[in-house]
Amino acid sequence: MNKTVRALGALGVASAGLMLAAGPAGAHVVPDPAEVPAGSYAAVTLTVPHGCEDSPTKQLKVQIPDGALSITPQVKPGWDISAPMVELDEPVANPEGEDITETVKEVTFTAKAGNELAPHFRDTFTIGYKAPDKEGETLYFKTVQTCVKGETAWIEEWDGTGEEPEHPAPAVKLTEAEGEHGGGGEAAEAEEASTGEEAAAADTSSDDAGDSNGLAIAAIAVSVVAIAASGYSIASGRKRAAS
Repeated sequence: MNKTVRALGALGVASAGLMLAAGPAGAHVVPDPAEVPAGSYAAVTLTVPHGCEDSPTKQLKVQIPDGALSITPQVKPGWDISAPMVELDEPVANPEGEDITETVKEVTFTAKAGNELAPHFRDTFTIGYKAPDKEGETLYFKTVQTCVKGETAWIEEWDGTGEEPEHPAPAVKLTEAEGEHGGGGEAAEAEEASTGEEAAAADTSSDDAGDSNGLAIAAIAVSVVAIAASGYSIASGRKRAAS
């Protein structure tokens, strides 16, 4: 009995230690997904897990990383959204070859009265964007969480190595661009062309087979007619000889 109690007590202490260790990491503003292909159109969803101590969250201000374009905040019922456009230092060409001269550098979500995020509840905020074509780089969506009382600035850059800062900025890593791996690009085009050629060859073979079958049927029909005619001729000759 005593051994069982001691074992349960030790397990409880160990579990509490794990919860404390996991607590700070789970308390961060977390991005989802944490990786996107370079140059792709994507969306980042920021999860706010709690308020400022015991104060509800009333505003979230998100800084858009350099190079991210086509910023489109997702509508959030009960919250106002501000996404002012600013001039770019230099125009950037979009995939259609048109020059982009302005972009959004900051998105602010502000709760309408009565819609503040309670301190012990979590919620999500989503922003669409076009990722820069810079494979291997990390985008930091630095976020300032303002509460009814106090605020928390999630703005410290951290690449995942060394000691984690107290308030890391939500980070999204740019991976290999789409079409550069596993049958993309020219390889995919070559495969598609090869498949098309095979399909064409199969159609030609089918047509040839159809033509051959048609000729064979015609030949059989001619033979039947010829045999029938020959039989009729012989029968007629016999009748004349008999008479």
